Amino acid sequence: MAVRVEKCPACKVLHKKCKGADCLMLLIHKTFTGNYLTKWMAERNTDQERRDLITTLAWEASQRKLHPISGSHGAYMVVAGQKEALVNHNNILKNEKAVLQLITQQLEAQVNEQNN
Repeated sequence: MAVRVEKCPACKVLHKKCKGADCLMLLIHKTFTGNYLTKWMAERNTDQERRDLITTLAWEASQRKLHPISGSHGAYMVVAGQKEALVNHNNILKNEKAVLQLITQQLEAQVNEQNN
């Protein structure tokens, strides 16, 4: 006899196959409620847009679960800070490269003068 998995509320609304306690839609449903989810899904025209919506909502819901206070904004701020640090580091490396190129040119000029 087949084991029957009780559908989560989101899968019931969307008429989807449910994975029970591990259902991605359950996390989304707990965060955004079924009414919003149904509305947002109805606004999407293609399957790709619906998949993108689910992926985005799943990430948003997981960030809210991990960081209840700052949520996805907190995750964004961390990534933005890392990007800023990398840009600054890249600028430092570019400046160091320019200095090393200048020193190399000066040394090459000195070697050329000594050889002539």
